[in-house]
Amino acid sequence: MFKEYFEFGCKDLGIDCDFLIQSSSKDELMEIALDHFAKIHGKKEIQDGEKNEMHEAIRTITVI
Repeated sequence: MFKEYFEFGCKDLGIDCDFLIQSSSKDELMEIALDHFAKIHGKKEIQDGEKNEMHEAIRTITVI
């Protein structure tokens, strides 16, 4: 049986930050990542292009 989860980190966008999140839900991952960007990086407003970059940087990890 395979299990998939999603992973994203600030370093995936070239940001010098050790934040890394893993989740079984892309929606949950994005919600937590956006909250991190607001609280830690002061980015309260994220443009659509930036959100698209974040989505493209999300990796799918398959565990056997």
